[in-house]
Amino acid sequence: MGARGGTYGPGADAIKGKIAGIKRLLAAIGEDARMTLLGDLHTFVQEHERCGELDSAGDPEYVWMTCTRGAAISRRIDGD
Repeated sequence: MGARGGTYGPGADAIKGKIAGIKRLLAAIGEDARMTLLGDLHTFVQEHERCGELDSAGDPEYVWMTCTRGAAISRRIDGD
């Protein structure tokens, strides 16, 4: 994965690190959109952290996460 993404196994430190990286991508959007997006991604992590590895990445418009069992989430950063 590129500089904005990575692969992590389950665990609190990995989750905290992933959320911190996503927060950096969200610095320019409004609080409501940011909280909605982070809530969606946090829920995905909780539901799939036992699947094996979680992978995530982002670009200026989207962030996405996948698990090794094939589940995926993709969200626009601006909340639209």
